[in-house]
Amino acid sequence: MDCDPLCKANYNVSMKQCYSILCLLLFVSIAVKAQTVLQPGDAAIVSFNMDGNDEWSFVTFVDLAPGTSLIFTDNGFERNAASGANTWGNTEEVIQLTTTALISAGTIVSYSPANPAPYTIPNTFTHTSIASSSAVPPQLMNQMNASGDGIFILQGTWTNGTSGSHNATFSGSYVWGFNGKPWYTSAAPINSTSESRLPAQLACANTGFTHFDNFSYMASAVYAGSIGTLTSNIINFANWNRDDAITYPAPAGPFVITAGPTTATWTGLVNTDWFNCGNWDTYKVPNAVTNVLFPSNNVGNRDIVLAASTHAQCRNLTITGPTQRQIKGEGNASKVLSIFGNLDINSQDALDFSDGAAATADGTINIYGNWTNANETWFKDGNSTVNFVGTTDQTISCLVGGQEIYYNMVMNKPSGRIILSQNIAVGGDPSDPITDRNGILTLTNGLVETGIYRLYVSNRAATAIVGHSTAAYINGNLRREINGAGTNAYDFPVGTAAFYELATVTTSNPTGFTLLDAVFLTSYSASTLNVTETAVLYTTALDYGIWNIAPATGSMTGGSYNMTLAQRGYTNGGAPNYIVVKRNGVTPWINEGTAGVFSEVVGIITCTRTGLTSFSQFAIVLPTGPFPVLLSTFGGDWIDAGTAQLDWASLSEVNLDSYRLDRSANGTAFVPVVTMPAKGEAQGGADYRYQDIGLLPGTYIYRLHSLDLDGTERDLGQVLLSTSAKQDLSIKAYPNPANERMQLDIRPADQLVEFALTDITGKVLLQGRSSGAVLSAQYSDVFIHLPKGAYLLWINAGTTSYSVKVVKF
Repeated sequence: MDCDPLCKANYNVSMKQCYSILCLLLFVSIAVKAQTVLQPGDAAIVSFNMDGNDEWSFVTFVDLAPGTSLIFTDNGFERNAASGANTWGNTEEVIQLTTTALISAGTIVSYSPANPAPYTIPNTFTHTSIASSSAVPPQLMNQMNASGDGIFILQGTWTNGTSGSHNATFSGSYVWGFNGKPWYTSAAPINSTSESRLPAQLACANTGFTHFDNFSYMASAVYAGSIGTLTSNIINFANWNRDDAITYPAPAGPFVITAGPTTATWTGLVNTDWFNCGNWDTYKVPNAVTNVLFPSNNVGNRDIVLAASTHAQCRNLTITGPTQRQIKGEGNASKVLSIFGNLDINSQDALDFSDGAAATADGTINIYGNWTNANETWFKDGNSTVNFVGTTDQTISCLVGGQEIYYNMVMNKPSGRIILSQNIAVGGDPSDPITDRNGILTLTNGLVETGIYRLYVSNRAATAIVGHSTAAYINGNLRREINGAGTNAYDFPVGTAAFYELATVTTSNPTGFTLLDAVFLTSYSASTLNVTETAVLYTTALDYGIWNIAPATGSMTGGSYNMTLAQRGYTNGGAPNYIVVKRNGVTPWINEGTAGVFSEVVGIITCTRTGLTSFSQFAIVLPTGPFPVLLSTFGGDWIDAGTAQLDWASLSEVNLDSYRLDRSANGTAFVPVVTMPAKGEAQGGADYRYQDIGLLPGTYIYRLHSLDLDGTERDLGQVLLSTSAKQDLSIKAYPNPANERMQLDIRPADQLVEFALTDITGKVLLQGRSSGAVLSAQYSDVFIHLPKGAYLLWINAGTTSYSVKVVKF
């Protein structure tokens, strides 16, 4: 059972909640005999006699399951304006017919007082009188007014109100309206049993004719086709017999309902409103399961104009050419178009989400399938937002023009990738003035797979890419516009299909170029690596790959930059130190600039180089091994209220003397707990465990150090535990202190926490409520921009509160 995207579209819930809803609905459908729920146009009146026996008939276009109830009334809608809108008359008949067996789609049901109870043919119904003008049973639906009358098909609950006050109310589905005379449109109260207004819900599911007493759908009319085809024939006055004296039997039928259409074609016969059912050949507004065709040859309004605070939905959307026609969603971000399938643009300027005003937000498009545009100029992005939110792979294709252009683009895919079949640009049209290119690329979930193409961020702001993490980045080629003035830190969240390999370029007044291209390479040519820095010889690169970062055109002629690289996926870490080196092509690696800080935590090595003045390829390198220790895990848990258990494991240990475990109750003062000798497994790992007993209730931070044989001591990380937290929650901040980046690791990642990051004065810099994974991603982005100093990270999980002191130097 697949609830995405339809359940989430209809109920606005998470995937987990969606499955809970579906399970509940399934249980209810088993426990209670479910009736068929009808929508406008799912049944229609096909005969109506006000003379003689006052007989009438209807056809159902859908199967009616046993137990399905329909309400029929000849009371007028909004008969007394003094009772307010959406009220009904209440001095005429209201009956309910309930099926006792399956009524197949296409069946014509006739109603006559001449029939035996329940007065219908076929007789597979029960008959209930809800309200009547007669006090004597049986109260039948046969008191029609020969000066003009009508009948409504409803499904739901009728409340009759105070008789004669005409304040009856109805809640439920409006299915069909029939009137033997034109619908009443005057502003004055009706105050008549022969008149009725038309409910807005039945705008495309009604017949309101020139006054006659008796009507019947002709035998020579159309009886086979889609619901839309049959509806268009039934509402056509020319297809009816009508007379003021002759009564007509119900049509013989049956109607034959053909499959579909699953596609709604825009006719534009009424106006430019997507939500007016009269503009569609199906006479129904498309929903999330309806394919939509926007044709080139409709005779009505050529354009669709979305209104503010509306949400148009469809499955596949196909816009055909060759003539110019537009779906317009400009001028307001609350104009939303959700495409739960594929988008195919084949007409000039077909999707217009631009009002031409650079300061005004334009509409929002949610796309769950593939995006195909025959010409890049046929999508006018303006200041719109396009959300890629499907759960399967989605392709972006632009057949003419070379690149699709988006203003704001959001990737929030629980699963699957965005696959580029052409280049794309995000931030605005690269040909626009730079002041108009202010769009943002938001990476929340999923990968953009570029292949031989590229993703180009045209906004020069350093903050033009946000939200990237191990769960959301670019597998392939990324190009960014660069601001040549001042100091700016540009993230390049690139990587491979398996690993996120972030590079950050912090520029200082660069000249000679405006575009930087970046890609992470796992296949590259070898060249000499024999670099000495501070008397240490570096001969080995991390073995997963290198970065290629260079201007798209031109070269650096002035200014400088710092490079920070974070590599995952390597298998040869565990070194006592690392540096960043660079090269041009296959030339030898060099150590231009100055070595900055480095850190190694489980699975991530981060390293910085400063004072660089030219671009090239970059690698993180290490001295020739072997090295003392490579840690794989460090964690803790509570055995009971007074005993904490700490576990860690190494992948390798060389020239390692011992481990020391420290404990702190306040995050500031640490005391040694135990020193454990290394197990001395030169090329293999080892497991360690220590139980800290006799603890008083409270919160404790444990810090692990390694001590080499030469006396070198290194911090391997921290674990936070609380006696009142039984949910296996661990919080790690590393490295701490840190210079450039500090990672925050909260396990389990889906643990819901409240958090705040404050400076020493108590000023809140970041706060909110989210999962541990989201907080970790936000924290990493915020920390890099903090000034040097000490900060407090506060975390609440349930009834337990934690605080961790973090330092940036």
